[in-house]
Amino acid sequence: MLKNLETLISNLSAFDFMKEQEAIIVANQDKLADLQAIQLFTGIDSKGEPIKLKDNAPWGFGYRPYTIIRKGQKGQVDDRVTWRDTGALYRSLTARITNGQFTIVSKGGSKGESEKYQEMIERSGEEVIGLTESSRIEFAEDVLLPEFKSVLAKKTGLKF
Repeated sequence: MLKNLETLISNLSAFDFMKEQEAIIVANQDKLADLQAIQLFTGIDSKGEPIKLKDNAPWGFGYRPYTIIRKGQKGQVDDRVTWRDTGALYRSLTARITNGQFTIVSKGGSKGESEKYQEMIERSGEEVIGLTESSRIEFAEDVLLPEFKSVLAKKTGLKF
């Protein structure tokens, strides 16, 4: 029994929470990018506010009249800024992990997704990218915590 306790203590001492968290985030970076794409499509920025276009002052903060007409012709939503036309920008999104923190970036592509990503940030501000608190909680509850529990059980024998 004492040997089991010693083993548990040793396993817990060797367990690196940050390393495991980062590994889970890396393994699920596509899920983070998907959450970002969903959030963009709903027209919400990282603060939970409607996405705006800074350079559209005469028309408010939404699409210009011509863009609304074009979106209507394509069968796309025009009641909110989504930064979605062909979907290529959304498909180019990925999570970059640095020091246990993630950011959403464009991995680029052959059709100018990196340029579109930069345009989005320039015209809607830095806050257009990043997950809202509710999206981060969703990721933690649906992905991070279950996988963390699994890794902890595997490496230490502790189950929650």
